[in-house]
Amino acid sequence: GLSRPLSFIGLAKANQGDYTAALEYHNRSLAIAAEQKDTIQLAHGHNNIGRIFYDKGDLIRAYNEFVHARDLFESIDDTPGLAYVYRSLSDVFEAKGDYVKALDNAKKALLLRKDLGDRRAMVSAYMEMGLVYQELDSTELALQQFRIADSIASVMRDKLTKAEINVGMAEILCKEGRSPEAGAIAEEVLAVVTENSNQKVFLRARLLLARCQIYWERYPLASTILEKVYNSSEL
Repeated sequence: GLSRPLSFIGLAKANQGDYTAALEYHNRSLAIAAEQKDTIQLAHGHNNIGRIFYDKGDLIRAYNEFVHARDLFESIDDTPGLAYVYRSLSDVFEAKGDYVKALDNAKKALLLRKDLGDRRAMVSAYMEMGLVYQELDSTELALQQFRIADSIASVMRDKLTKAEINVGMAEILCKEGRSPEAGAIAEEVLAVVTENSNQKVFLRARLLLARCQIYWERYPLASTILEKVYNSSEL
């Protein structure tokens, strides 16, 4: 049973932005899963490693890991696992600018997660669809997906998830020129999320706040924020 907790530690390290340690734990988890012929953990391991490559911008290696994970999940008909990997594939296609495939995989993930009744997973799927619609310049559809996700997260009382949802909505508002609303939301998020609790959401909120400062022509403040973001990203 050691493979699963090692995987969880790897996920925690990744959320803190320590990708070197995260990869170490995920590789240890994979080695044990392979030795024990644990297909489920092997599949999750490849998906988790793919997420790290994705976060680091290595889309080719990320895609290969996700496809490997998908094939393993399909071999054992693991619905929750397939939902995870479809979400991952959606991220990769979105990053590559292939929004049709991104939306297709996001919809597959959402359908599976609805069948499972997993609220947390449904929130993730709705957010992913919102991000894709944002890239397709379908602003109202994008905001609609985030509002649905927010309503589910409110029932769960999950502050970190709500913070991630709010960042996504604020990014859309900023893109639409509604910087006062976007800036206010970014401030609210930064009052909840710290660099240690979730580095990715924290940095997204800081970047968004910097964009708002630039829009308001507060260039010294924007420069200070961006410098802090750069230094955090280099750690």
